[in-house]
Amino acid sequence: MLDITASSANGAQVAFTGPEPESLPTGCLTSGVTPASSIQTNPDGSVSLHCNMGTFTSAVAPLQVTVTPNNNSLNDSTFHLTARCARGGRRRRAIRYRREPGCTITGVPSWDVSKRDWSTTASPTTATINGQQQVGYVISDLIVIAPTASKGETGLVSPSPSRTA
Repeated sequence: MLDITASSANGAQVAFTGPEPESLPTGCLTSGVTPASSIQTNPDGSVSLHCNMGTFTSAVAPLQVTVTPNNNSLNDSTFHLTARCARGGRRRRAIRYRREPGCTITGVPSWDVSKRDWSTTASPTTATINGQQQVGYVISDLIVIAPTASKGETGLVSPSPSRTA
C-alpha cells in the first residue's frame, strides 16, 4: 500500500492524475483488494492518494504517480508530498516514510506574437491626421498573441497588448 499526501500552506492546489485527469495511476487497483485504491480531498484541503497495488510476485513494482497543479493555484505557491509505503495484512507496518522538500508552482510566460497584413487600400486615400489632410495608403494589420505551450505551462496572467505607431 502506498499513501501519498500533497499539502500546501500558501495556495497551491494539485491533483493526482493517472492516464485520465482525476483518475488513479496505472497499477493502483480498485477491485480484488482491500482497501481499494482511492483519491480523496482531506478536510484541511490536502489531497491523498491511497494506492493498493495488490500482491507482489517480485520485490519491485514500478508505479508512476503524476501530480498536476490546478489552474486555480497561486503563482509561486508551494506544495509538499509526504509518502508512506506499508506491507499488507492485518497489521499494516510502515516500511518507508518520506517528505520531500517541496515544489514551487510558477507560470512560464511563453507567448508567440505574429503580425500579418489584414488589408491595404489599392490607391492613395486622404485622411485627417493631427488636424491636417494627409495623402497615403490605409494599411490594417492583424496582430495575434497566443500561448506557445500547453495548458498549465503558460503564464498565469495573459499579456496586455499595446501598440505604438
